[in-house]
Amino acid sequence: ALGVRGLSVLVLDAQTMERVVEIPSGARTVKLLRFSPVSPATLYAVTTDSRLQRYDLAAGEVAHESFPLHLDTVLTLDVSDNGRLVLTGGGDGLVKLWALGSTGNPS
Repeated sequence: ALGVRGLSVLVLDAQTMERVVEIPSGARTVKLLRFSPVSPATLYAVTTDSRLQRYDLAAGEVAHESFPLHLDTVLTLDVSDNGRLVLTGGGDGLVKLWALGSTGNPS
């Protein structure tokens, strides 16, 4: 289980509801979250200013932050089953498919 608290991403154990890790999101507010289906230690988030963040839960840090993905707010986020693609849909009326490079960052 996970949630957003202030400018942090808080990951909780689903059974005990105890904190596993809390990671500051920088100066950005997180809007959407998705775990990587191939790496449970990787979490993707979209911020309110339409940037994609990749969290390394094992290291407890934001491992990467992208450029803005859409001209308007991002409304949906999903990660492909193989963990190689991220799909975003924005208020700008566009659906975009992002290939994740070997580092897990969109290209």
